[in-house]
Amino acid sequence: SSARCPRRPCEGHPDPPSAAPCPAHGARLRAKSSAMVKSHSKAPMYITASEWATEWGGKKDRAASEERRLPFDCCAISFAPFEHPMAAPDGAVFDITNIVPFLKKFKCHPLTGEPLSAKELVRLTFHKNQDGAGRSGGGRGAEGAHRRRVMPAACPAGKYHCPVLHKAFNEFSHIVAIRPTGHVYSKDAVQQLCLKAGNLRDLLTEEPFKKEDVLVIQDPAAPEKRRIGSFAHVRRGLRTEPAATGPQADVRLGAAAQRVLEQVEGPKGRAGAASGSASNPGAGAAPPRDTSGAVPDSFTQMRGTTHHCAAGFTSTSFAPVTSNALAPVSAAEAEAARYRRIKALGKKAYVRLTTSLGALNFEIHADVVPKTSENFVGLCKKGSYDGTPFHRVIKNFMAQGGDPEGTGKGGSSLWGKPFKDEFASRLSHTGRGILSMANSGPNTNGSQFFVTFKSCTHLDGKHAIFGRLVGGAAVLDAIEGLPTDRDDRPTRECRILGAQVFADPFEEVDKEEREAGKAPAGTSAGPGAAGGAQGGGSRGREGADGGDAKRQRTAPAAAGRSQFGSLSGW
Repeated sequence: SSARCPRRPCEGHPDPPSAAPCPAHGARLRAKSSAMVKSHSKAPMYITASEWATEWGGKKDRAASEERRLPFDCCAISFAPFEHPMAAPDGAVFDITNIVPFLKKFKCHPLTGEPLSAKELVRLTFHKNQDGAGRSGGGRGAEGAHRRRVMPAACPAGKYHCPVLHKAFNEFSHIVAIRPTGHVYSKDAVQQLCLKAGNLRDLLTEEPFKKEDVLVIQDPAAPEKRRIGSFAHVRRGLRTEPAATGPQADVRLGAAAQRVLEQVEGPKGRAGAASGSASNPGAGAAPPRDTSGAVPDSFTQMRGTTHHCAAGFTSTSFAPVTSNALAPVSAAEAEAARYRRIKALGKKAYVRLTTSLGALNFEIHADVVPKTSENFVGLCKKGSYDGTPFHRVIKNFMAQGGDPEGTGKGGSSLWGKPFKDEFASRLSHTGRGILSMANSGPNTNGSQFFVTFKSCTHLDGKHAIFGRLVGGAAVLDAIEGLPTDRDDRPTRECRILGAQVFADPFEEVDKEEREAGKAPAGTSAGPGAAGGAQGGGSRGREGADGGDAKRQRTAPAAAGRSQFGSLSGW
């Protein structure tokens, strides 16, 4: 034990090292190295489940992982798919029919509980591939330049997708929106084409924006923001409607079911009111309201009073008035009630435009956008489009017409002044042959219209759609093939020779109102009440007589059919 190693210090040998280790020390090193090699060869060449759960952060809280997350295409208040999406400054998405009543009542953010006003909301435009044709058009509007992008066939039809990369959105997509325009894109498109390139302009409209204007709609790396249990209105129980009570508290009733329940509970309610009046004889009955006036009974439900009774009670400058009287119906209220009846009727209008190249047959969405449809149908009856040319034709984009001057700067509406835009979420510039209004800005609609040659979803929310082509595809192809000059004006003219209105639900509703005012209640109009042709006017009478119009009004017809047969096969 007292012997020293002459070569290398080992355990118990503190002498300085020499050129080689001692035999005892070398044997121990070789044994240790061999054990390490054997241990490494036995270890698996992959990460085990226990290692992933304990060392690599793979174990997650089961309660947090099973908590429901809100899909990107659902409203954060109703948890149902949105129709008119609006975004908050933090990227939370709501439906306008839910967020506006919520803000009016609570004046706070439904998710965070912080103060929020309606002015801070941004209207979003989600792009959907509904036709599945493999292409999605682009451009700056009916008056601007057009673009063309080819979409891969792998993109599923009917899904929200990025209009630039054409990738369908899902729960793992990084989705952003541009605040000034409201267009929704994939984060990759905005990052590569805008932020990194220094081109801070909207990819569809080229409208400038700032980096702060990029709203994050969905970030897959931050799923905790979309956990339903963490929303403020869920934790606090904030609701815009009072909680229902009774056996139907958790049942969603339709209009017909609600009406039946009201009729069943009506006698009980009247009996309760009678017993209440009998038990309290001192309670005087309210004086009957004055319902006089030459207005239809259908208007009374939305009519208010003249407020003379309240003014006479609270003010010393007004003479005392002891009875209320209904206020007269304004023109706007009468128009809104008429359009509600048009929508409830659920019928389309059908118009044929005879051009120098052939006939174009259109289905007009009178049951969806009644004011815009009435403008077009009324101008067709008046003959305002007779002799007008298609003054602008852009291949792979659209053909524009309806200007009596033929310059693109003229034309007025049916009422002689511009009217407001009328949009519907169910209508989109998707596919070929979409009939839409041309304008020079918001709420400047007149007589000019355009027909698309391909999908132009970037025009949604900017131009009011009111019809689609149901016949004359070859004529539309011929119009698209017309040669044009540098200003997109056709060098070979194509004019509208005449217009025929085959089905007009506006005239039908007006006729029923007139008959209801003349005929006694509960009686039907006689054969002579059908009047003239349903189309009206000299052109509307061609191909339709009074008997056909009456048969179309009374006989139940299949969808897409009238007295002219299948309109979809024109």
